[in-house]
Amino acid sequence: MGVILNQIALLFLLMGAGYGLKRIHMFDGETDKRYSAFIVNVTIPATILNAACQETELAPGDLAGIAGIAVLSFLLLPVLSWFASKLLRQDGVFTCMLVYSNLGFMGIPIIQSIYGKTYVIYVAVFMMIFNISLFSYGVSVLCHSGKRNLADLLKKLLNPGIISAVAALVLFAAKPPIPAVFKAFLDSVSSVTTPVAMMLIGSSLADIRLKEVFTDWSMYCLAALKLVIFPLILWGILEGLLSVPSEWAAIAVILTGLPVAGNVSMLCIQYGVGQQKAAKGMFVTTVASAATIPGLIYLLIGT
Repeated sequence: MGVILNQIALLFLLMGAGYGLKRIHMFDGETDKRYSAFIVNVTIPATILNAACQETELAPGDLAGIAGIAVLSFLLLPVLSWFASKLLRQDGVFTCMLVYSNLGFMGIPIIQSIYGKTYVIYVAVFMMIFNISLFSYGVSVLCHSGKRNLADLLKKLLNPGIISAVAALVLFAAKPPIPAVFKAFLDSVSSVTTPVAMMLIGSSLADIRLKEVFTDWSMYCLAALKLVIFPLILWGILEGLLSVPSEWAAIAVILTGLPVAGNVSMLCIQYGVGQQKAAKGMFVTTVASAATIPGLIYLLIGT
């Protein structure tokens, strides 16, 4: 419980810093756009590659199993999210917020606190599939929301995120020797991602009245679906229908029930689509997760 609250508190401190910087005019709309381009095109790809360069001791069978669960999750969630968005008459930004969770900043410390450091690799495998999905399906959904043409969409799909995600899978599978200085470079660049991304989300929140955040009924629907309903559906499928090992199922369900990924907000700023809506979704689901994540953990593993 302490790990969860610490991560949530840190997220809000970073968002608060960004909010304050916008209020005192050190950040503005142009700053948001430039830094989001830096995050999306430089530091997130570095983070993806950095995860693939870490030494692991995961057995091939376990790797295939957790990768299969990750693929299933990122096939199921877009379908569920599409139906929910249609039912609630929401757009592609809402759909992406339902699909993509904050795996790196919250998923890693939570899974490590429950299962130990050796299980962090499970999160890393999920993150690789996550990034392939985000920078292909996620980008296509956001671009569709922005009503871009097919040629522009195809151009957007060939982006640093998808290239680095595919390269990461190759590195992870082939395990070539990586120079220590290159690992240090990736680690240094990737460390920038979370603090700058959270500040930019706080900066986006400064453009709207906080009253609008808590009076937007769609945000409550988002929180209920993302943090409770979708994780329980996935749990039922993994344990009830497929009978996967309970430990693997619990990890997948916990990762699915995390707040909206900051990456979604960065892509919204980058493509000029729904950045305030994405910031609201990140804020509301992070607040609500202080209650839902401990409840989900207790339900899954009883601790």
